[in-house]
Order: sequence, then C-alpha cells, then structure tokens
Amino acid sequence: MSGNRPTVRRAPDLPIVADGVVVELMVPSDAEGLSAYRSDPEVARLQSWSVPWPVAEAERLIAEAAEEEPFAVGSWAQLAVREHAGAPLVGDVYVAVPIEEPGIAEVGVTLATTAQGRGLATRAVGAVVGELLQPGTGVGVVRAYVHVDNMASLALFDRLGFTRLRVEADEVRLERTA
Repeated sequence: MSGNRPTVRRAPDLPIVADGVVVELMVPSDAEGLSAYRSDPEVARLQSWSVPWPVAEAERLIAEAAEEEPFAVGSWAQLAVREHAGAPLVGDVYVAVPIEEPGIAEVGVTLATTAQGRGLATRAVGAVVGELLQPGTGVGVVRAYVHVDNMASLALFDRLGFTRLRVEADEVRLERTA
C-alpha cells in the first residue's frame, strides 16, 4: 500500500458485511473467478474490456489493487463481492476517490451472471455507498457511470436513491448525496 495518500477522514472498515453479502479486498485466489465472469460475453457486453479476459489480467488487477490504499484520495479499490465470508467470488465493486474531487467517490459493480437477479449487487453497492456517505468520511457525493443500455444497473442505482444527472455519449452519470 502506498501509505502516503490521505484517506477520506474516516475510511470504511473492510470487510463490509451487510444483509447476506460480504464486500472485502480481493485476494490472489480470486483471479480464476474474476477471469471467468469477466470472460462471459453477457457480462462484458456493456463494459470496457474484451473477452476472453485472461487469468493473467485478473492476477495483474488484483496485484495492482493490493498496492492501492482503499478509500485514499487519488486511489481506487476493486472489492470482492461474496455471499458470505469465505465464499467464492461472485462479483466486484469498484471504488475510487479522485484526487481532483476528494469529496466525491466513484463506484461501479460487476456480477457473474449466476449471481445476477438476486439482489446481491444492490446489497453490495448499497453497503459500500452507505459506508462512504457516513458522517466523518469527507465524502458527500457518490457518483456512478452506467452504459445507457444497461437497464439492470440503471435500475439498481435508482433503487439506491441515485439521481440520473445526464447522458454523455453512451454513459448515464448518476449521483447520490449524503
């Protein structure tokens, strides 16, 4: 970890355990699962990566994320989503606090198709957003960018109280305030 970037004033503790979901740092053994669901054409269809998404790429992402300090200003985290402690990886939540806008956190979510449609993404993102917007964190706004055709993710952020602000090219920008 970098150790020299300021974190939000009170960084959320990991793991975040809430309502049948665990959100925590990824570990090297998550690489196979991460590669598998990111290689699924249905999952990748509205994302920025190509399929197949190799295990080596997953290993690289997990190693890079391990060097980051979650919730630090100017840093990012790729957090594992699990149905319970010790369970296999079923998805991930991305969190970043841009150095240019330290009071704003950005989030995104990806779930394996086998885990979709059961509320896991809503519970995982909701738990992370809830922690980020707690008093004392210094985060007053959480932002998400969703592909205009990703109706499931748009509905997820609607359920979590995000406001659709504008469409830019093929992305919808959404925000939720504390």
